Amino acid sequence: MVRYGEEGLFYAVNSFTVSDTTFLSSGVNAIGIQEPTTCPVPVQLSNTSFAGVNTQVDPAGCSTVPATSVSEPQSFWLLLTALCCCAGFFTRAAPQLIPQPPAVSEAVPIFVT
Repeated sequence: MVRYGEEGLFYAVNSFTVSDTTFLSSGVNAIGIQEPTTCPVPVQLSNTSFAGVNTQVDPAGCSTVPATSVSEPQSFWLLLTALCCCAGFFTRAAPQLIPQPPAVSEAVPIFVT
């Protein structure tokens, strides 16, 4: 999401500070902050969180403060919950009418011969 030092560092003193930030990604194999492999300037993180990011800082160990991961609901569980709610709504039984036997106004005598 962010690449630092990609085009080279032109000054003798460099710094990279990220504070009060949330990195949110829906991509596959997302990298939050990527530095050159030599890690010339470690990232200074303050109150920074990552969600949906596989690698927070690359290369690993190139930050001065560990970042905080934000837990997020997985898409599968959201979909499953929605489907269960829909299934419950559409399969809800309609009130059934129980047929009543016809009313007998008077008894009919039975003659046996």
